[in-house]
Amino acid sequence: MNTNETQSTMGMIRVLGIEDREQWISWLEQAETYDFPHTWSYHNLHRDYGMPLLFVYKENDHFVGITFIKRKVPNFECYDLTSVYGYSGPFSDVPFDELGPGYAERFKNAFLAFLQQEKIVTVFSGLNPFIDQLPLLNVLGGVRDNGKTVVIDLRLSVEDQRRQYRRNLMTNLRAGRKKGWKVREGGTAGDIEIFLELYGSAMERLHASARYRFDTAYVTKLLSATDFDARMVFLDNEEGEAMCATIVIAEGRVLQAFLLATREEYRYLSPAKVLAEEMTFLGRQLGMHYFNLGGGLGFVEDSLYHWKRGFSNLTLDYKTWRYVVNEPLYEMIIKNTGIDPETPVDFFPLYRLESTTH
Repeated sequence: MNTNETQSTMGMIRVLGIEDREQWISWLEQAETYDFPHTWSYHNLHRDYGMPLLFVYKENDHFVGITFIKRKVPNFECYDLTSVYGYSGPFSDVPFDELGPGYAERFKNAFLAFLQQEKIVTVFSGLNPFIDQLPLLNVLGGVRDNGKTVVIDLRLSVEDQRRQYRRNLMTNLRAGRKKGWKVREGGTAGDIEIFLELYGSAMERLHASARYRFDTAYVTKLLSATDFDARMVFLDNEEGEAMCATIVIAEGRVLQAFLLATREEYRYLSPAKVLAEEMTFLGRQLGMHYFNLGGGLGFVEDSLYHWKRGFSNLTLDYKTWRYVVNEPLYEMIIKNTGIDPETPVDFFPLYRLESTTH
């Protein structure tokens, strides 16, 4: 996609593609706040899924940006927009409730014109719980509650942080720390292979979809990205064997638990609990305000979610934005796939259900 700039009666519209690296980075540098799923490097990792793009609407002194992956809809002459894996949604140079009267409505009109021009049938984005995006998106509609994400407030003292732990968590932490386990940061080719072995086994155990599978090239590029700070950290036992590992990403004031996995034979020792607490210490060293542990698989309040809740009383709402641009066409595409439109599954757009879960 070549850079596309148009002037509407209200403001300037600019659409950037993955080849527009410097401009993409420049818009983010002007933002009040953003997260790593907005970055050029992160979208460059996902270009195999479709065409990354950054839509910008600028009016007077303020702008709104929102990132997507544009995908062709099979068997139809139209496209859909989806967000990359992670917490995304719009960003701006000021908080959204400070954009001024009527700004959100004018953004809506400009964005809808873009969607019509690009033959977009649906829009999906995972929203960011640390950015109040609702003043902008409520004008368009389609925002949906999708569960909770568990957050540790790193502005608390370590003592106050630990007061929120469940009793059995402190028992596990004390037992683990007596064993002489060692935390180390990794990043070599060998480390990446060990991590992928652990993570792949964990995803098999959880019967996770392809959305949660990653390969060597992906992890290598993730760790070498220059517009966010990604780190791979291991917890080794006394013999130096990796019992569990995590990839965390720091951006803004938030440290994200991006990926975490434990070797099957050590799960009964709960080493991941020790590693998770160690990441709160790392977060403080990096000047982070929060450590976002995330939610359950698919943001369901499952055993993974309750494991994370053992660390903190603080949860934030996770929301998604699901917007249907052309309802008749959307229903036609679903019908063409043979999927029952009334199927009781939390998935959008519904016509991509089978190709994503298998």
